[in-house]
Amino acid sequence: MSAVILLLFPDIAEVAAEIAAATTRLTLQPVALGIVAGLAMLVVMRSQWAVQIGLLRSIGVRAARAFFLVTWFCLLVATFTLGLRWSISLPTSRLVLYVGAAAALLIVFGFFVHANMSSLHDVYSNRLNRAFIVISPERDDGRATRLADVSISALNAPDWPELLVCAAVNLADSESAEGEGCGSFVFSYRAVGGPRVGRCTTQDYLDRLLTGYLSCASVVAASGAAIAPNMGVFTRRSLRFFLALANLRLGMWLPNPAREHDPDRSILRRGWHEPGPLATWREALGGLSRRHRFVFVSDGGHWDNSGIVELLRRHCRVIFAVDAATDEFRLSNVLRMMSLARVECGVDFQADARLLTSAEPILTIPFAYALAGEREFDNYLILMRTHISEDMPADLYALAESLSPFPRHSTVNQFLRAKDVDAYIALGRWLFARAHEAADLPPDVAPAAASVVAPFDGSHTHRR
Repeated sequence: MSAVILLLFPDIAEVAAEIAAATTRLTLQPVALGIVAGLAMLVVMRSQWAVQIGLLRSIGVRAARAFFLVTWFCLLVATFTLGLRWSISLPTSRLVLYVGAAAALLIVFGFFVHANMSSLHDVYSNRLNRAFIVISPERDDGRATRLADVSISALNAPDWPELLVCAAVNLADSESAEGEGCGSFVFSYRAVGGPRVGRCTTQDYLDRLLTGYLSCASVVAASGAAIAPNMGVFTRRSLRFFLALANLRLGMWLPNPAREHDPDRSILRRGWHEPGPLATWREALGGLSRRHRFVFVSDGGHWDNSGIVELLRRHCRVIFAVDAATDEFRLSNVLRMMSLARVECGVDFQADARLLTSAEPILTIPFAYALAGEREFDNYLILMRTHISEDMPADLYALAESLSPFPRHSTVNQFLRAKDVDAYIALGRWLFARAHEAADLPPDVAPAAASVVAPFDGSHTHRR
């Protein structure tokens, strides 16, 4: 797209000059100013919790989406029209030369340019790499270890829980469990993959990569890649083509764990088999499939934003979870998780409609593995939510009662004050301390069958 615009720049400039000459400055400038002001206002409003729900947000999002779609459509039509006019005016010899040069450029990209190189994934990964550090006692030079310095194969820590980094793999609608075009994709030091595309050991998977190395920065960036042409349940077919054309993707193309490893390491053969322009067109047209050599991995929230389903798949008995959703009851992620858990893992949760009206920060929700033949709800989901209660620290309660969006800031807002950051840290510590105590509930004092939601009252101290 950049090459096309560069070649057609003289014609684009001429058309722009004609439009500017035909339009008075009194009309053009206010319209441009109104568009810029409207977009800026939309970004500011989107970052505030007060307009994240309700009619105003819905209208704003739909207007922004329509503006984006119309703008890209007009750009494509204008580019095609200018290119057609330009090609007709060219001599045949020069036209053949340009077409041949374009074909050669396409072949070069197909063999030597990986689709990940032209996306925003590396930019996002580098941002995360600069934001997080790991204190490593094994280094003698005193330097901190960053996420990019650690491979996923090195995440095995004895006597510590296994880390699961949950992402989503984008598939055809017919290949997903509920026809949503996505499935679970998990990274760990043991294995990589998911139930829809298969799994393989991490070491075997690293052998398939060109570098033989997959850093934690790339993995974490893939698991949080919220913007992409294909976004699982959030895919918009009207926007998919234009997002792909503009390379607006934070996710990454990775080898399909279900496909056998190709030992041929020749540069040309390897480059042809790697994702390139053809993968981009598949992405734009929604032609992704688990049958391909490479699959596109994006934000885990495009399938399950809680990560709980993968813990249920491993038959965990007590699960701690945080739902920081910004809906009124902080349950949007949990409610979808319950539906997925029932379909994927055969798990039944003991929760009725009272869950939808509870404002307790800590909830204990019993569940049973029905497919495993369990009849008793003797497993527990300890759910932590960002509801503010009077037994929290006074400064947190006062901040929540003020005009501040705390604790419902949107992730779009990247300009939090130091006071807000400190408040979220304090809130997290308070929630985890209370959740740890709530997990000590023994089975005989767990919520009764008639009571589906048990707010934590701090009265039980028996360790389960």
